[in-house]
Amino acid sequence: MLALERRELIQILYEELPDKSKVLLGRAVAGIRQSENGVEVELADGTSQRGDLVIGADGVHSIVREAMWQHADAAEPGLITDDERNIMMRNWVCLFGLGPGEPGLRNELSVTSYPGKRAAMTITQPRLTTFLFFWKAETATALSRPESAARFTAQDADRAAAGVAHLPVNETMVFGDFWNKRTRAQLSHIEEGVLTRWHYGRLVLAGDAVHKVTPNTAYGGNLAIEGVAVLANQLHRAVVEQRRRREGSGRCDGDGDQEEKDEATPSWGAASLAQADLEAAFRAYQARHESRAREVCATAHWVTRLQTWDTPWLKFWSLYVMPLSDRKALARIIGALVRRAPLLDFVPLDRGPEGKVRWEHGETRSDDGYGKPWRGALAALAAVGLVASFAFFIRRWPLSGYTAREALSSDL
Repeated sequence: MLALERRELIQILYEELPDKSKVLLGRAVAGIRQSENGVEVELADGTSQRGDLVIGADGVHSIVREAMWQHADAAEPGLITDDERNIMMRNWVCLFGLGPGEPGLRNELSVTSYPGKRAAMTITQPRLTTFLFFWKAETATALSRPESAARFTAQDADRAAAGVAHLPVNETMVFGDFWNKRTRAQLSHIEEGVLTRWHYGRLVLAGDAVHKVTPNTAYGGNLAIEGVAVLANQLHRAVVEQRRRREGSGRCDGDGDQEEKDEATPSWGAASLAQADLEAAFRAYQARHESRAREVCATAHWVTRLQTWDTPWLKFWSLYVMPLSDRKALARIIGALVRRAPLLDFVPLDRGPEGKVRWEHGETRSDDGYGKPWRGALAALAAVGLVASFAFFIRRWPLSGYTAREALSSDL
């Protein structure tokens, strides 16, 4: 398994840009104005940028989302309800860190569950170790609430780490072993939720600004990239359709060359979309991507609750049902999500070699097991009655992957 930090991915993409002059660094957004003809983004340094639309891919604490809500409140009071503003909830707290590779550990993902609705996850690679310790918040709060603006400090992280440093995360190491070698770490709330309104006017949201998932399936960044791909497809179609309409109206001659036009008509390279066309593209983007976002969010939510033993039933499932099921059950669940990722439909694609899990991208599903991710878990239900009849005799029953014996023995 390979783990790639988001900021490292962003750096890689940035370095490959042929023209970096269009990326404005260190300029925070101070305000957004929009009209029927375009948008203007005011920056903190006093400058501004004009364009056709604003894509708010600025994270869970999105400034664009807040600006979108403000525009909607001014134009159509009541459109953005309190329920909408409170969809994203802070249900979990996570202690996240990075450190050097551990020579004695394999390249793998390991999960350990503890009493008290807590769990640890480690991803070990030859040169990098990623570790998370997460637990359920005492009180769930909406992201939009004023009290949610408070951030944890480095001292808060140190105190949290000290409280769990003694807990084993695999058969040979405790959490403190990873924490003491950290190169970077932070304590933060984990939000989750999917908004119901993704756009307004010329503003549209993408990524964590509109759908936020827990990190337990490691799919939040992937989902953000997928959403931008779907949005790009719809915008491309809108531009192509606009060009067809213009050609049909006689603006191009028989050779396909553009005829002389008035100064108010932009060139093909800078053709602006009407707001109605943009809104139609935005609606199509949400219609195509929202169901997938909700599926990914629900899957991650279920995995998080399972790993933290959020209820007695989920603890029972984790301890006694999962070990009887297909050990690749989680891989099948993730594989079923990944294989259906959307593609940019206007870019030529060299598919390359096929792996064990076949890509679908909306094609007819194959019957290789990954189209039925719950098959192994459902088959294990047949054994639940048998397991329940003698479970009280069992003192220890390890989880799939690593589970610390000390963490279990105190609660069984």
